[in-house]
Amino acid sequence: VKMAALLFVACILLLGILALAVRIVRLQKQRMTIAELESLVTATETNRSIKTISVLGSGGHTSEMIQLLRAFDNQLQPLHYVVAQTDDMSTLKAEQFDKTCQSSNRLHTIPRAREVGQSYSSSIVTTLHAIVKAMRLVVALSPDLVLVNGPGSCIPVCFWACFLKIVGASKCRIVYVESICRVTSLSLSAKLLKPFADVIVVQWQELKDLHPDTCFVGRLT
Repeated sequence: VKMAALLFVACILLLGILALAVRIVRLQKQRMTIAELESLVTATETNRSIKTISVLGSGGHTSEMIQLLRAFDNQLQPLHYVVAQTDDMSTLKAEQFDKTCQSSNRLHTIPRAREVGQSYSSSIVTTLHAIVKAMRLVVALSPDLVLVNGPGSCIPVCFWACFLKIVGASKCRIVYVESICRVTSLSLSAKLLKPFADVIVVQWQELKDLHPDTCFVGRLT
């Protein structure tokens, strides 16, 4: 009886894994086309709201993201910023941007997976904390679009957004915009998010030639 029960559980798990695999393959085939991306960038669907999560980060990521959001001219609404808890500069830039465009976007914080100089052993706990916090945030917001450009905080956010798509709980689009500084190689974040993102946008034809599965749309920032 125990053996039969174990076999039954094993079959259920196997079927579940196969179902998820089929779902992932289908999602890969349904990745955003360049026409759909251009439609999003030019905001032709202004008749409906696009609930958006935008992940900000240090090292120039926030500055480029703010320029990108400015190009959308407040058409990605409601807009939710996500920043690391200790990233005061990104928080300040987001607040300044909101004042400039007279918006009142919401700002959410998640823990950093690892602080600069933090030991790898202690970072295991902080990474798990960040993953759980990101899960709660993505589930609660249920965004239509996750727009990122590479800060470490975007990894768990994109992972959970993709997970919700896989299980059929969301139709969220994940758009990764590579930095203008990346001319001949993708960033580590872009490489990690390739399986999860609907599209990887690059701003140089040279980078597109090296990575044909990316989307080149010219300079955005």
